[in-house]
Amino acid sequence: MKKIEKYIYIILAVILIGIISAGTTYIIMKNNDKREIKENDNKTNNNEENNNQDIALDEKELELYLSYIPFLDAVLPVDEESEQYEDAYNGKKNTIDNINNEILLYKAYRKTDEYIFSKEEDIPILNNLEICDFKPCKLAQYYKEADINKNLLNMYNKKSIDIKVLSIPGGGLFYQKPYYAEHWGAGSSVYNKINKKIKGEKINDYIIIEEEALFTRFADYDKDVKQIDNKTPIKIYKNTFDLKNNKEVLNKSIIYIDNNDIKDGLITKKFIDLNNYVFTKYKHTFKKGTNGYYWYSTEVI
Repeated sequence: MKKIEKYIYIILAVILIGIISAGTTYIIMKNNDKREIKENDNKTNNNEENNNQDIALDEKELELYLSYIPFLDAVLPVDEESEQYEDAYNGKKNTIDNINNEILLYKAYRKTDEYIFSKEEDIPILNNLEICDFKPCKLAQYYKEADINKNLLNMYNKKSIDIKVLSIPGGGLFYQKPYYAEHWGAGSSVYNKINKKIKGEKINDYIIIEEEALFTRFADYDKDVKQIDNKTPIKIYKNTFDLKNNKEVLNKSIIYIDNNDIKDGLITKKFIDLNNYVFTKYKHTFKKGTNGYYWYSTEVI
């Protein structure tokens, strides 16, 4: 009888140990599951934070993307009366959809390197004899259509723009497959942009750049301008609409600045910093496209 009781106790002890082991295993597994879920949640949150992280642009990137913005540094005539196109800095909200293709093509061309032919005989003869008073009609500067189109894609997410003749300052740009030929040249910049306090960030599929800017033009031929030794007359404007239409001038008159404050045809920031001008603040948006980030919009903020 005692042996039977002993076996019963042993069996009960084994069963009890089994129950305790199973319970412990269940608790451990459940805790592990909770820990794993928490770790996965943390990873997900960290990934979301990384995806939404703002990445500041460096100086080189800022310079590159600012060069994409459709700013006209010279007169780009629309017609024989020299009516002018409005660019992205005209004081209104502008997007890629309402800026003229002529401006976009002009900007892409200005960022394209001239194509140099290895031999004189390789230079193509142009069919448009109206632009030449000599035969054969060959011009001095040519640009590959493929190179201009590459810049169009990088800057504006456009594969090409179908414009055969583009009036440019001091001449024209003429298309004859597979080249654009430049007649006379682009001339010098008469409009300048002075900017400061530039900052930019990459946020997911966008780049946002904030910029403070003023615009100037040389006033050498304005009425009542005075000729002063070692001085250059200029006018300063808050946006390009006022500048190109000779509207409100910030300083209300012509300013005569020292020639040392002009470098490579541009007015130095030093001159602007020494004067208490109120800059216009712009927000530029760039979207991720086929070949990187392209200019999408500009607005005053």
